[in-house]
Amino acid sequence: MRRCLPPNGMTIFHNAVHVFATGETQAYYNDFADAPEKHLARALAEGFAYQGEISPQTGEPRGVKSTGQPPVAFVDFIQNHDQVGNRAQGDRLITLAGAERTKVLLATLLLSPHIPLLFMGEEYGESRPFLFFTDFHGDLARAVREGRAKEFADHAGENVPDPNAPETLSTLKT
Repeated sequence: MRRCLPPNGMTIFHNAVHVFATGETQAYYNDFADAPEKHLARALAEGFAYQGEISPQTGEPRGVKSTGQPPVAFVDFIQNHDQVGNRAQGDRLITLAGAERTKVLLATLLLSPHIPLLFMGEEYGESRPFLFFTDFHGDLARAVREGRAKEFADHAGENVPDPNAPETLSTLKT
């Protein structure tokens, strides 16, 4: 039986692209801050940008060797529901990096030897936010609402949309 690669490796390409395109380096993006273009090039050429090297963020080894894996073993994306929905305002890459830069990165993704994953509306340049949403009720709804507000409290002046509000879900229709 062939050994499978860990699914968390899929975010490596995204993280390198995001830092390269936006310059954001907080939290897990810090691992790509030193040379995002080199991390992106390695992810394209070898599948993973980190293959056991020390993570600047955690001080621990990150990633696994991708030696011997065919290009189709990797699924890459420049954004997905997790990466966009877990931003306070659901900002898509096109609103953070601009249309021209996003088009170049999308072309890079589509021309790469890996399997591309396109996010809802990305194929035509959707710019409307994709907000985190749930259908929780009672204590769980309150806990999620409060947790997201706390998570994004440091983002100056940002009012985090209520993930349980019907209007939050209605903004997501493309």
